[in-house]
Amino acid sequence: MKRSFLLAGVGLLAGAFLLGRAAADTTEAHTRQKLQKLIIPRIEFKEANIVDVLTFFSMASVEADTAEKTGVNIILKTDAAALATVPITLTLHGVNLLDAIVYVCRLAKLDYRVDKNCVLITQRADALRSPPPAPPRRPRGAAG
Repeated sequence: MKRSFLLAGVGLLAGAFLLGRAAADTTEAHTRQKLQKLIIPRIEFKEANIVDVLTFFSMASVEADTAEKTGVNIILKTDAAALATVPITLTLHGVNLLDAIVYVCRLAKLDYRVDKNCVLITQRADALRSPPPAPPRRPRGAAG
């Protein structure tokens, strides 16, 4: 399997060299379009952790990418991994990779961002803020 990835990488480098920069379209729009085109026939998880789910997505994206054979890079920030302790249980049929990522991020209470070369999975913005301080307690019998 590593050999096929190496050969695919060498082929991509040669193609980019021969065809110029146009062959290596690495914009966010290209990545988003690719996520929408890559259809995963079946996704089924029962109490899986987020690392296993995203590893499956990455591997399935390579299999589904019949045009470029590169799939999509998915990066999980370490702080997000520590926060995502919710087991993922879901079954999906014939969904695109972007929708699958959206569903999993909702279940795990994470956010995602499509970048020019990858999908970055992070903590939700509201998880980064500390909770508001509790209001001061008034003594019993105090007028309010």
